[in-house]
Parts: sequence; C-alpha cells; structure tokens
Amino acid sequence: MTEYSKQLAYTKVPIKNQRWLLETAIDAAKDEGYDISALNRDCLQLIDNMLKKIQRGTAKLPNSQRLEIAQGAAIEYAAAIIAIVENETQTSGQWYYHHKKFGKDTFPYVLGEKTIFPYVWALKTIQTPTSDSVKIKYEQIINATG
Repeated sequence: MTEYSKQLAYTKVPIKNQRWLLETAIDAAKDEGYDISALNRDCLQLIDNMLKKIQRGTAKLPNSQRLEIAQGAAIEYAAAIIAIVENETQTSGQWYYHHKKFGKDTFPYVLGEKTIFPYVWALKTIQTPTSDSVKIKYEQIINATG
C-alpha cells in the first residue's frame, strides 16, 4: 500500500457532508411517503422499502445511469443508517471514504471495535433486492454484539 493509499484509508467524511446527506435522505424518503425522521430501528424497514423502490424505478434505465442513481441514493441512506446506529447504541464513531482492506469508496463506519459498511448495504439492496436487507444486516451485526 502506498503512502497516499494509507492516507486515503483514513480520510474522514466531513461532519457537514454527513448532515447534508442525512437531510437529503430524510427529504427524499418524505417525498415518497416514508417518514424516517425518527432515526430509530423502526426506520430501517422504511429505508429498505425506499431502496427497493429505487431499484424498481431504475430497472429499465441503462446500466451506467442506474449505477449513478444507486450510488447517490446509497450514500444518502448510509448517512441515515449511521444516524440510526448512533441513536440506538448511544455512541458515535467515525465515517471514512475508504477502507485499507476493502478499497476505495467503500465508506466504512468505525464504531468502537466494529467496522460496518452501511453504504455497501444500501447499494447492494438497490442492486440486488433479493439480497439481505439493511434491516437484516443491522440486526446481524449491530444487535449481535450490542
């Protein structure tokens, strides 16, 4: 790993960007009739519903356009998932752009000894709606260890 790669692996997502992404996710969900503003565990199912709706709505678009929309929505909803994790666990962590092992633009969130990938969860739910949902990932990873 080069020195530049090491630096990127520890580049934090600025707090102002996190807030903006969270507000964007809340507004987008509201526009579709989903209220996720409580940012609690119950909102995870609403986020799953929203991500699956995005998948259905973009299914007939060209791959490049579908990927661009999926990536944009995934980063917004990752911010909401992180807010839910922080609210439910009463702790806060650090959100990064890159992960030294899993690569660039994986947006890992480090919470104590745990590293989770809410962006990847959301992106996978949009791209493969039959995959594990965000809610299932949350239950498996966050609830399993507290």
